[in-house]
Amino acid sequence: MMRVKLRRKRIESGHKNVRNFVKGIGISESYYYKIEQGIRTPDIELGKKIADKLDSTVDDIFFDDDLDETSRLKQEAI
Repeated sequence: MMRVKLRRKRIESGHKNVRNFVKGIGISESYYYKIEQGIRTPDIELGKKIADKLDSTVDDIFFDDDLDETSRLKQEAI
């Protein structure tokens, strides 16, 4: 499952060039693209580095509310 929020946040924050975006994070463009495409999952430390670079949180970028049963049940109750 592609991480649409991650890609959208990256582009909206002005990081259209992945090569420049991954500088300072310590990963290759290829690895980052795999994260964005949902092929690879970053550990919490890498997720935090990515979120910080996007001025966001790990939860906001990587957590999918649709996969959280509690959140889904709350929405259904409304």
